[in-house]
Amino acid sequence: MNIFSDDGSVELNKLELARKAIAVAGGAVVGNGASHIKERQDAQMRQVKASDAAKMTALQIALQEESYRRLYDHIWERVHETQDRLDHAILENAEDIERLEANAMRSEDGRMIFVTEDRFVYADGSPVDPKDAPNPSTIPDNATRYDDYRIAIIRRDDLARIQTDTLDPIRGRMSDPDNPPGEPKLRDFAKELDRADEIIHSPELSSPETKPAVTQVSNLDMDMFVPG
Repeated sequence: MNIFSDDGSVELNKLELARKAIAVAGGAVVGNGASHIKERQDAQMRQVKASDAAKMTALQIALQEESYRRLYDHIWERVHETQDRLDHAILENAEDIERLEANAMRSEDGRMIFVTEDRFVYADGSPVDPKDAPNPSTIPDNATRYDDYRIAIIRRDDLARIQTDTLDPIRGRMSDPDNPPGEPKLRDFAKELDRADEIIHSPELSSPETKPAVTQVSNLDMDMFVPG
């Protein structure tokens, strides 16, 4: 059949469709349209890849580098481990404070009163009003000393700062898809976690099971506690 006859356009369309069908099926494309179809397919594939790359976040791109990914994963593991240790330390500290407050003396209006070397003080360290001062002869042996209570409160604040000043900022930065930390910053995070772990593992106040947290006051000179 003469493809240049009146029906030639129909035949050309059929031929083009046949070529496309062969190309889609993975077969060899023949004729002048073969190279054009292949070029068009390659261009489409490049566009798809470029679109996928454009959709990737800065963090996803950074994680494609193996050395970075290993360091990044290591720091995340450190964060989780430090968080677990911190949670345990906070709970232990809260129990210490609860015990120390339970053993504190009380004024008539319910304020806690603690023992120092030579006086009675309130929880804020201010001297007790003479009208609130306990009778020295009635001070229990396990009455909480102010120094022990103060150390427990300082530790509570130190542990809270580890959460707010170290763990939360590190977790936030490492989760930022658009501004991930570089390797130098990740190493800085490791040093911060080292300092946090040191604080967690070195409490100023020992556990009640290993060391008494209060000092026995029965041997103190009670004359020092007389108000006035």
